[in-house]
Order: sequence, then C-alpha cells, then structure tokens
Amino acid sequence: MKHAKRPFHKIRVTKGMRKDISMWKLFLTKYNGVTVMLENGWSSSGNLQLFTDSAGHSKFGCGVYFNGAWTYLQWPEKWAESEILSDITYLEMVPVALACCL
Repeated sequence: MKHAKRPFHKIRVTKGMRKDISMWKLFLTKYNGVTVMLENGWSSSGNLQLFTDSAGHSKFGCGVYFNGAWTYLQWPEKWAESEILSDITYLEMVPVALACCL
C-alpha cells in the first residue's frame, strides 16, 4: 500500500506477493490444527521489545531489535543463486534465531 495514494486505489500484485500467497495457501491446506506452543505467559512484542523483519531480495537481509540491542544480517551472496530467498518462512525464521543470540 505504500505506493497507493489512497486506500481505495488499485495496486499491482507482484510476483513476490503471489509467491507469499501461494505459500500461505499451501500451509493452510496442510495445517492439521495442532499448535505445540503453550499459550500461558505470552507477552506482546511491545512488552518484550522484540521486533524482526526480513527482505526477500538478495541485496538485503534481515534485522532484529531486542530490548535495546539490534543487529542486521545481509543474506549470503550464494543464496542469490538458490531457492532460499523465495522461502519466506525460512527468511522470517532467521531473524528470530538472531534474536535468541541477542
């Protein structure tokens, strides 16, 4: 929506957006409804001060902010020639792992 001047303006759906939607469609059709994480004691990102983000382009990477500390990881060059950058679930997990290191 950042390129649309008004919420009702149309935008083009990119190839990357289509890949994301396809991944979610596959996940939702295969998900068995079982979640193995306990819900007791969950905190919000704001309370934890934990924020992550990933970019699926080979020139970018991911970033993490956790409780005053932050880090950034540029994707390895060899990933540009692989399918890794098209797997958004993997790319979103990398900064979570970095947050654990922080």
